[in-house]
Amino acid sequence: ALSTRIKDRFDIDDAGIGTLTSAYFFAAMVGPLIGGIAMQKWGPNITIIVANIVVTIGAMPQAIANGPDQFWLIFIGRLLLGLGGEVTPFTTIEILGRLFQDYFGLMAGVRNLIQ
Repeated sequence: ALSTRIKDRFDIDDAGIGTLTSAYFFAAMVGPLIGGIAMQKWGPNITIIVANIVVTIGAMPQAIANGPDQFWLIFIGRLLLGLGGEVTPFTTIEILGRLFQDYFGLMAGVRNLIQ
């Protein structure tokens, strides 16, 4: 249903929807690699803050895009969303491991339940 609205608004076909999907998942493959390096260098707290900032910045161009000539805004937004959004799951696990050493399994399960 949403893909139909996006296709109509931005005058794209199924290949355009595939491009947007691919942009997210390509960045989702690269994001954890970059996030892992960042977490080793600066720690999980800074890494998750930066990742959430990247997600917020990625949401903005998607929100303001309005019309066929602004398809690139959605594309850039999807890249940023995938890049930052896939860093947070393993970063939160690391933070929970540090905060709840005796109850890590329980807290990881609660985190997965909430997510």
